[in-house]
Amino acid sequence: LNDVNYAQWAEMRAYLAENKLWFLVIRTIKEPSAGDPEHITYLEKSAQAAGAMFLAVDASQHVHFTGIELDAPLIWAKLQSVHLQKVSGAHYNALDAVFAVRKQPDESLPSLASRVDTLVQTFKDLCPDSYTLEQLLADLAAMSMLRSLPQEYDSFTSGLIQRDATKSEIVQALVQEHQTR
Repeated sequence: LNDVNYAQWAEMRAYLAENKLWFLVIRTIKEPSAGDPEHITYLEKSAQAAGAMFLAVDASQHVHFTGIELDAPLIWAKLQSVHLQKVSGAHYNALDAVFAVRKQPDESLPSLASRVDTLVQTFKDLCPDSYTLEQLLADLAAMSMLRSLPQEYDSFTSGLIQRDATKSEIVQALVQEHQTR
């Protein structure tokens, strides 16, 4: 894991599941109290999962482990919060990446399909849990408006994405921008 490939982090989920650590990491299995005979086993499994995650991440990500090195559930939650910021700007950028995909000259069609699937999954991961079809349609309309603008509008477009503008706010901003040009 590094700062640009969080979507591939699903491979770690598969590893943790295969090693019967996944439910501990997502807190389905709760930590037993200190006097419980299962407490040591829980701590050992948490350390095992934490160690696997530590070894699987790029050195640039180790900073996120500070103070929680052996707490697998906290590590997972921390990495998720760092890499999956569920805000409009992030998911607009992910949606933009989906629309910008082009087959590379040496890329096979199955590889292209896989790359698109990965980008779509990234978009899905960045959407709030309550994301609806209506919101998707509004985002698609807004994205179409922003993507249709020529390069001279790049700073205008970037400003709208950064401030988390809704479709209606984008329409209003387009009208105002038209009046000032």
